[in-house]
Amino acid sequence: ASCLVGSEMCIRDRLAETSGNPDPNSTEAKRILDLQLQFLSTFAAGDKLDAKGEEVAKAVVTAFVKATDMTFRCDLLGSPAVQALEGTKSSGALKLLTTMLTGNGVADFTAFAKSNGAVFKDLGLEEAECMSKMKLLALCALAEKSAEGEFTYAQVAEALQCGEGEVESWIVRAVGARLVEAKMDQVRGVAVVTRVCLLYTSDAA
Repeated sequence: ASCLVGSEMCIRDRLAETSGNPDPNSTEAKRILDLQLQFLSTFAAGDKLDAKGEEVAKAVVTAFVKATDMTFRCDLLGSPAVQALEGTKSSGALKLLTTMLTGNGVADFTAFAKSNGAVFKDLGLEEAECMSKMKLLALCALAEKSAEGEFTYAQVAEALQCGEGEVESWIVRAVGARLVEAKMDQVRGVAVVTRVCLLYTSDAA
C-alpha cells in the first residue's frame, strides 16, 4: 500500500522494513539514520515518547557516539524527542549525550563513566571508544575558544588529560575527522587553526 511520503505512518513503515545492525559508518546505516531522524522530527516539544519513539531516540544517540563522521545531521540535544528520553528507561542515553556535548569536557566524562558503567552496556558502547570521541570533541571546543587562532600543545594535553607526546596524534585525528583544519608548528609547540567545522548540519539530503 502507498503512503504519504514524509508522514509519520509512512516513516514508521519504512523503519519497520529495516533490519539488522549494519556498520555504523556504512551507507546502509546512514540511510536508516535519515529515516530515524525524519521520524524523530515528528515529535514536538512536550510530546511523550511511545515505545517506538524511545527506541529510535536511543538508537540515534548511539549512532552519534559510534559514528566516525563527527559532523552530525542535526542538533540532537535540541530535538524534542531526544529530550523526551528524560524519565524513561533510556534516560542514560540523554545523560551520556549531554555530558559529551555540554559538560566540562574529559573531566566530566570521566566522572560520568565511573558512576554510569551500565549506560555503556545498555547502549552497546565501549567506554574507551566514547572517551576517544570525547577527547576529539574537547579538542574541537579548545580550537573554537582559541582567541589568537592557535592553541599550545600544553593546552591540548590539559584539555584531553593526556601526555604532551600524544598531542600531535590527537590533532591529526581531529583533522582527519573534519572537526578542525590546523597546521602544527612543532618548533613553537602550537597548532595554528584555520577553520573549525560545524558539529551539526541541517543538511537532510
